[in-house]
Amino acid sequence: MVHLATHTVIDERPGRGAAILLTPEAGDDGLLSPEEIARLGSHSDLTVLAACRTALGPGEDGRALASLTGSFLAAGSRGVVATLWDVNDAATAAFMEQFYWHLGRGLTPAEALRETKRRLRADPRWSRPALWAGYVLIGNPPAVAERRHPWIWILGAALAAVAILIGWRWGRSPRGRVGPRPKMTRARG
Repeated sequence: MVHLATHTVIDERPGRGAAILLTPEAGDDGLLSPEEIARLGSHSDLTVLAACRTALGPGEDGRALASLTGSFLAAGSRGVVATLWDVNDAATAAFMEQFYWHLGRGLTPAEALRETKRRLRADPRWSRPALWAGYVLIGNPPAVAERRHPWIWILGAALAAVAILIGWRWGRSPRGRVGPRPKMTRARG
């Protein structure tokens, strides 16, 4: 999985597009363009672009590979979570916390995205759709973690409780005691 929490630069002039803003180094402008991304050969199951307007393309000629999302798919990612509009930093942090929590439970990215949106919509702090509805999943990536089955823990706890109850009852019954019961006598003094 690849997660990029950064900023995007969008040039809306014809023939231009979006780029991911990174720290520039010597001989590099610090912009990661769709063409550069497509050449990376990233074979991740899921790429998360936590930045503004990462799902948008240049808007002309249907050139999907000129978009950030399309370039990650071309590079080999099986799915990309991206945004349709500018996203708030605090809302993004809350969104990603929920999203990764659901992924960690073994949900697929599509299920995790749906559950995250449902939870944020129900929370008064994040209920405005502008704060969470702009996140989309392109592609069909698999789950990134094994699904957790809470019923296994419930079953284990129930079996442990039954075993304790049986042990307690067996210890109280005459069959459960070892050896004869000592006679209790009072000391005379």
